[in-house]
Amino acid sequence: MRQLLAKPNGIKLHCGATVEEAQSQGCVYDVMANAWTPKECYFPSLAEDFLALPNSTWFYDESHEQQISMDILREGNIVTLYPHPTHHDRHCLYTWRKLSLAAEMGSLVDTEAGSVPHTKHCTDYMAKMGDQIFEKPVQTSRKFIGCIRLGSTII
Repeated sequence: MRQLLAKPNGIKLHCGATVEEAQSQGCVYDVMANAWTPKECYFPSLAEDFLALPNSTWFYDESHEQQISMDILREGNIVTLYPHPTHHDRHCLYTWRKLSLAAEMGSLVDTEAGSVPHTKHCTDYMAKMGDQIFEKPVQTSRKFIGCIRLGSTII
């Protein structure tokens, strides 16, 4: 099994379990992943490209009546969000683009993007979608993730 990568000072590249811990470790909140992510495996320009797409909206409630401003969202303090129904597809595509960039650049990737179960979840979900209309609300819960080198095992 592989270990989460560590900085030269021995601190693991992981964002802990609280917002305060994530901030103290220099992690950044990735809106597209709804995850506090080590800056060493965050692709800010890619995230901004996806956030610039139409319908990049998030809500406090399942009925999509109370929209969250992007400024509030970027703070990373909200535990449960309800994004626009197209977000799940975009999140999966975003994750795959991160994988591709990390492979091309020889850089680190976050533990979610490098996870085979997450990739399987995305491919299964998208394969089942077909021409279905987005009717079911999407719910996402905030995470705290780490960095890995491609080809290593997440523990």
